[in-house]
Amino acid sequence: MGNLTQILPLILMFVLFYFLLIRPQQKRQKATQNMQSSLKKVIKLLLSAACTEQSMQSMNSKSSLNHQTVQN
Repeated sequence: MGNLTQILPLILMFVLFYFLLIRPQQKRQKATQNMQSSLKKVIKLLLSAACTEQSMQSMNSKSSLNHQTVQN
C-alpha cells in the first residue's frame, strides 16, 4: 500500500499533463494538417484554372492573328 501512495501522485501528474498539454497540442496539429491539405487542393485547382485560362487566351490571340492576316 505504501508503494501505491508514492506512485499515485506521479500517475495523476501524467494524466493531467496528457489532458492539459499533450492532447490539445495533438488536436491543433491535426487541424493545421487538415487546413494545409485543403489549401493544397485549392492552390492546385487555382493553378490549373489559371493555366487553362492562359492557354485559352493564347489560342484566341493566335486565331485572331490568323483571322486578321486572311482579311488583309
